[in-house]
Parts: sequence; structure tokens; C-alpha cells
Amino acid sequence: TIVGIIIFGAGVFSALASISIGKVTQRLTMPRIIFTATWAVGSLFILQYLMPSIWGLGVFRAIAGFFMGFITPIANTLISKAVPIERRGIVFGAVSSVAMMGNVLGPVISGVIARAFGYGAVFWSTATIFFVASWFVYRNLVMSRESSSS
Repeated sequence: TIVGIIIFGAGVFSALASISIGKVTQRLTMPRIIFTATWAVGSLFILQYLMPSIWGLGVFRAIAGFFMGFITPIANTLISKAVPIERRGIVFGAVSSVAMMGNVLGPVISGVIARAFGYGAVFWSTATIFFVASWFVYRNLVMSRESSSS
């Protein structure tokens, strides 16, 4: 189906991003990468909403998948650097549980939003979540790193 092709494309682009992380981290700091990735995903969800065709939506979904491919590996690396080794198992267990809850609750909540407000609201609410995450990353990681280095 067309939806299967779109999901497959997003997955392929996400895998490509994960493979390229090593080269990207040689040029940019990890906080800057995760900030850029979350901001880009939010922007790309708005572009997906604006697409008049399913194929346009698919292209922007694949590009969003590319940027999403940076988020989890970089976040896990930042967590492993910030958490003492004896607490990492607990922290990664909690992070994994929250990610799984997001995988389950995301589609359910999106369905509720779509039914109540229309499909467009799903794209806008998802974009808003990524913009809030981007702001949080910028405020707590990017700015703190830049202020500590000056």
C-alpha cells in the first residue's frame, strides 16, 4: 500500500541517519545535533500537513524520518555521559519504558485528536511537541554548553 511505502521510506532514511552519526558528530556537538533534529522534525510535520498529495506527504515524512534517526542515538549517548555507570541500567530502563509508552499512546492520542479536531490537528500537535522538545534541548543543553565554554 501507499502508506506502507511511506513508512518504509521513513524507516530507510532513519537508518541512514543512524549510520551517518559518527561523521556528523565530528562536525557538530551532540546538543546542537539533537536540537537541529527536533526542530527539523517539527517543521517537517507542518510541511506534511501542507502537502496536497500523498506523495508529497511521503517525501516530507521520509525526510522527517532522517532527522528522527539522529534523536534516539544522540539522546542515549548524552544520557550515558550524564549518568553514573551504576545508575545507567535504571535510567535506560526508564527511558525505554517511556519510549514504548509513546509508541502505544501516540497513535491512540492521535486518533482521539483526529476525531475531535480533524486530521490536520494531528500534524500541528505533533509539530508542537517537537518544537517544545527542541526548545527544551536548546535551553538545557545548547545554551548551558555555550555559556560554560565562554
